[in-house]
Amino acid sequence: MILFVSGLSLLNCDKQLEVLSTSVDGIEIVTDSYIVEVNDSIQLKTVILPESAANKKVVWESDAPAVATIREGWVKGKASGKVNIKAISEENSQIIASATVDVIGVTNAITSFTINGAIGVIDNDSIRVTLPGDMEFNKLAPVISHNGNTISPESGVERDFTDPVEYIVTAENGETRTYTVTIEKELKSSNSITSFKVNGNAAMIEGDAISFTFPADSNVDLTKLKPEIVHTGEKITPDSGVEQDFTDPVEYMVTAENGETRTYTVTIDEVELTAAESDRAALMAIYDANPDSQTILTDWGWGSEKPLNEWSRVFINAEGRVTELGLTGLDLKVLPSKIGDLSALENLELGYNQLANIPLSIGNLTSLKFLYLSDNQLTEIPDAIGDLTGLKSLLLHNNPLTSIPSSVCELGSSMGSNFAIDDPSLCE
Repeated sequence: MILFVSGLSLLNCDKQLEVLSTSVDGIEIVTDSYIVEVNDSIQLKTVILPESAANKKVVWESDAPAVATIREGWVKGKASGKVNIKAISEENSQIIASATVDVIGVTNAITSFTINGAIGVIDNDSIRVTLPGDMEFNKLAPVISHNGNTISPESGVERDFTDPVEYIVTAENGETRTYTVTIEKELKSSNSITSFKVNGNAAMIEGDAISFTFPADSNVDLTKLKPEIVHTGEKITPDSGVEQDFTDPVEYMVTAENGETRTYTVTIDEVELTAAESDRAALMAIYDANPDSQTILTDWGWGSEKPLNEWSRVFINAEGRVTELGLTGLDLKVLPSKIGDLSALENLELGYNQLANIPLSIGNLTSLKFLYLSDNQLTEIPDAIGDLTGLKSLLLHNNPLTSIPSSVCELGSSMGSNFAIDDPSLCE
């Protein structure tokens, strides 16, 4: 006798009735570990036991979907890392198989490159970093970010960037990418004229305009002036010290290291100075002629745009004319000829300096009453001092004088003790 059981098997009725099982009793994933690259996919294959099981469907699960997802047996890598994939019997959730999938990255890019706070510019496989020009490039330790597995040389390792340096980024899958890093000198943008002097006198700089005025009686040839220029750029055209014709305004162009330019227009005129302006020019001549004494003179306000009555040891009258100068003990070495322009000067104190000569123009100081030249390095004095008939006191002692003009001796004879010399025989 033959019977059909569940439509699956033929059983001999002469034997004990035996029903074949069709339930799932096991699941196997063919391999228990896999490797897949980010953004790539692999298929996991399962074996359902027994082979005769009726329901061979499985439910797939990933314990880290951010690393890899699973759908119908296909694993897709999302990010580097490990993920556990489960195959669960649809018929019996207690029957589970699992496999480990390693997701490896394929990226090997440098994402940032910084040296001493300067951020590099990444252009394909080239990186440029701009650093200050005064920085040494032979010992620099860059800070590097990348999305690969390793980088060589590593971030923070000191390197010599005098010449370009190569960096190799290796992805988790072993693929490499080479970057060439070049350090460039920062080109300054500064292009200013900071000082413009004509015949030793400072011109006025206002924006892009530079001006200077000579007194009408200065006898300066405007067609042959050689200005001394200080600037912050890479170069200036025309150059400092090059003779120029300033009959009309002249343009000077300063070019910065980065190529940016700035043009100044220089205008030089001749004009008659007022008496007070002439006095200021004379004091500026004293200031400019004695650089070794400028520190203290500057502290006193000399050389500034302040009114002359705010310059220490300078005394003026109601008309703004200089009447007294107290320049004792300043180690002055030069008394310029413009001292003769101080026509209202009554008291000139120049003791305890290093003066070796007195200009002839001192004879123009017809208002002078007191002249103190003691304790200097004078070996002679001009006979023009003898023309200063208004002098009431003349001190010449403590100087290595070898002679005194007769006109000075005659003038001094009327002063009594206010005429001081070391060797009276010089006036005999």
